[in-house]
Amino acid sequence: MSFMYDNLERVRDRIAYYNPKPDARYRGDSGFNVEEENIAQKIRQYWADTTISDEEKLLGFEMDLADFDPRNTTFMELNRIALGLEALGIIDGTTGGVLTNIEIDYDSNGNQINKDKRVNVFETFDRSLEFLKGYIADGFDFANDTLIKLNAGITVMLALEARAQASRDARLVDTHA
Repeated sequence: MSFMYDNLERVRDRIAYYNPKPDARYRGDSGFNVEEENIAQKIRQYWADTTISDEEKLLGFEMDLADFDPRNTTFMELNRIALGLEALGIIDGTTGGVLTNIEIDYDSNGNQINKDKRVNVFETFDRSLEFLKGYIADGFDFANDTLIKLNAGITVMLALEARAQASRDARLVDTHA
């Protein structure tokens, strides 16, 4: 349990300079105390802030993403990336969960059985959004809360996809021209 709180401390320290007016659109209900939920809200708002470049948001994340394709990836690859982002305080653990809980299957003993199954993250996100629409329309609070967290995960995944594409493009540069 302490890893989650260590992560929130790293997130808080990383974005200490970022002081926007808190926007309720990014406030979820994670079961944290008020201070912890404020940190989670702030990181979601930070990721949604289009005045900050994705490169700045990913600053310090040096993992080579040239071979990463969110449309053809695995739980293991997503987990490795999410853990790296969490360790640096770039995302909170809740967002890490959104990034990794993609089409996971378990056996009757509760063991994950498809860690290397190829998945399309964006198709899974689309299905999740479609699923949430009806519950949001019916006024279920959990759906709004889930939507806030899912949107943060989508924003991070789009930044990772752009970083991966930039890494692939850099490989194609002819240095002998």
